[in-house]
Amino acid sequence: MWPIILFFTGRLVLWSFGLLLIAVNALLFYVAVLYASGPGIYADEPAILWCVLGGLSMAFWSVFLEGITGLDSPLHTRSQSRHRYWQILNKVTFGGRNYFAENLRIAQSLEIITMYLKDIAFDNSPFGPIRRFFQRIIYWFKKPLIGESTAETVRYMLQELGPTYVKLGQIVSSRADQLPPEWREQMSKLQSNVAPFPYEVAEKIIKRELGAPIDELYATFNKEPLAAASTAQVHRATLPDGQEVVVKVQRPDIDITVRADLNVVRDLTRDLEKRFNWARNSDIYAITNEYADNILREIDYTNEAFNGRMLAKNMEVFPEVHVPAIYSDLSTGRVMTQEFIRGVKITNVEALDAADVDRTLLATIFMRAIVKQVLYDGFFHGDPHPGNVLVDTNTSQIIFLDLGMVGTLTSNQRMAMVDLLWALSSGDRREIAKTVLGLTTSYKEVDEEAFIADVDRLLTRYTTFSDSGMSLSGAMKALLDAMYGAGLRMDPQFTLALKAMIQAEETVRTLDPSLPLVDTAFSATKELLVDTFDADKVIQALRLQMLRGAKEAIRNIPSIEEIFNSWLAQLRKGKLTVYVDTSDVSKQISELDDTLTLNIRRLSLALLLVGLLIGASIASNTPADILPNMAELAYLIFISAAGLTVAVLGKAILDWLNGKKL
Repeated sequence: MWPIILFFTGRLVLWSFGLLLIAVNALLFYVAVLYASGPGIYADEPAILWCVLGGLSMAFWSVFLEGITGLDSPLHTRSQSRHRYWQILNKVTFGGRNYFAENLRIAQSLEIITMYLKDIAFDNSPFGPIRRFFQRIIYWFKKPLIGESTAETVRYMLQELGPTYVKLGQIVSSRADQLPPEWREQMSKLQSNVAPFPYEVAEKIIKRELGAPIDELYATFNKEPLAAASTAQVHRATLPDGQEVVVKVQRPDIDITVRADLNVVRDLTRDLEKRFNWARNSDIYAITNEYADNILREIDYTNEAFNGRMLAKNMEVFPEVHVPAIYSDLSTGRVMTQEFIRGVKITNVEALDAADVDRTLLATIFMRAIVKQVLYDGFFHGDPHPGNVLVDTNTSQIIFLDLGMVGTLTSNQRMAMVDLLWALSSGDRREIAKTVLGLTTSYKEVDEEAFIADVDRLLTRYTTFSDSGMSLSGAMKALLDAMYGAGLRMDPQFTLALKAMIQAEETVRTLDPSLPLVDTAFSATKELLVDTFDADKVIQALRLQMLRGAKEAIRNIPSIEEIFNSWLAQLRKGKLTVYVDTSDVSKQISELDDTLTLNIRRLSLALLLVGLLIGASIASNTPADILPNMAELAYLIFISAAGLTVAVLGKAILDWLNGKKL
C-alpha cells in the first residue's frame, strides 16, 4: 500500500520532511477505529491526538517486528532485471519533469534506505542474535546480509540505490583521509565493484545505438564484462582489422532514473535552503546543482569522447602520459568504443614494485600532469581517483580513463589557483587567507581580520605536525572550515579543481609518503612555467593579443563612424550635444557634490588671499612721487591679508583635529 501512496505523493513526503507519513498513519488509524466501532456510530469519534499516537504506535511495532524477524532483510544478490514500466514512464513528462518517475524513485529509495537502516540498527542491537536466527530460517535458500559490518552494509545500500548514490559514495571515498580504514576500504570498492547487467541487454542497446548486430561491427565480442561501474559496464572486443578495443555500454534506463534522482535531490536541497539557515550558509543547492550537472554530462558519452580527445591533445607534452583513443564511428551517446589498455591501478603499489616501477618518479609525473591540467590548460580530469588512473607496468605510462567528468577554469581563475599554491608553498598564512578572500564570494558581511586569524589558527592545527610538509587536503580542510565560519563561498569550478588536486594528493601520498606534496606541486608549476613561456611562445602570444586588438578595433569602426557622423551633423546645425550615460556614477557624483563645492570655496578664498598678499607687496614698493601714501595703504592691506590667512589656516587645523575633512 505504501508504494502506491508514495507513487502519487512522494514529492509531498519530501516537502513535509516525512510528516505526511505520520498524517497518513493517523488517518488509517482513525478509519480503523471508526470502522471497528460499528456502522452508524459517530458520537464517540476518536480524538486526533490519539489517532496520531495510535498511528505512530502501529508504525513502530511494524518496524520493530520486521526488524527482529528480518522479514525484509537486504540480500547480497538483487534482481538486475529490466522493468518495462521505466520505458513507459520515460514517455510521460510534464514541463520537462517526469513527476511520476520522481515519485517512484522516492518510493524505491525510501524502501531501500529503510530496509538497510533497520538491518544496521537491529544487527548492532541486543536483538541481533534473534534477527540472525530468523534470517537463517527464512532465507535458507537465499543470501541475506548477516554479520556484515556497518561500512559494508552501507556500500551494498548505495549500490542498490543506483548510480546517483554510487557516485555520491565515490565522492566521499575521494576524501579517504577523513574516513576510518574500514570505511575507506568499502567506499573504494564502489569505484569498480558493481554488479553487471545481462549480456542480452547490452546486445540490444548496442544494436539499437549503432544500427547493426554485434557480429557485424566487431570481429570478436566477449560476453562477460571486463568491469562494471555505477553507470556502465565494459566488454572486451576486437575490430575487423585486429585492433583490441573495449566497448562501454550504458546501464539500461539509467537516463530516466538518474534524472529523477537528481531532480528529487535538487528539490530537497532547495526546500532545505528555504527553511534552514545552515543550509543557506552552506549553499547546498548550488553544490547539488553542480553535482547534478556533472552527472548528466557524464551519462552522455559524446561529451566523454570529446573530453578524451581534448585531454590527449593537452597531454602530448608528456610521453609518460596516455589517453586511450576513441573510435567515433562506433560511439554514440550510450555506447563508446575505445582503445584497449592494459594496466593496474596507480595505487596498486605491490604490482608496481613487482614490475620495478619507480614510484617516486611516477608520483612526480602524475602531479606534474595534474598541475598542467588545472593550472595551465584549465581543462582537467574532474575525478582522478585510482579507479580512473592506471599504470602500464611494461612502459610505466600513466593512463587516464573515464573522462565523463571534467572541469574548466578561465585564465583569471588559473592565476588565482597559482597564487593559492604559491602562498601554500611559502607557508605565509596571512597571504593564504588574503588569497582565499580573492577566490570567494560572501553571503554576509565578512570580518577580514577575524577570518585571517581563524585561517592562521586552523592551519596551525591541521598542518603543523604533517610529516610531509604542508598537506593540501589538510590546508583545504582548514580553509573550508574558516570560510564556512566567515560566510564565504567558493566557485564550483574552484571546488572541483581543488577536489581533483586533493584526489591527486591521495594518490601521490600512496605512491611515496615521504614526498612533500605542496612543494612538489609548486616545483611542477615553476618547471611548467619555464617550459610554457619561452621566448617564441611569448612572442606568439603577443602577436595573438595584437591581432585580437586589431580585430576588435575593426569590428568597432562602424560604431565609431556613426558617432563622428552624428557629431558632424550637429556641428552643421550649430549645436553639438554629447550624451554621456552617468547612471552608474550618479551615486558617486551626489556624494562628491558637497565636498567639491566646499573645496572650490576654499580654493577661491586661498587664491584671493594670495592675490592680496602679492598685490600688497608689489604696491608697497611703488615710488611716492607716483602715488602718494600708497606704501602705507599697501602695508595695511598686507597686514590684513596675512592676518586673514592665519585665521583660515587656524580654522582648517581645528577642523582636522575635530575629524572633519579638509
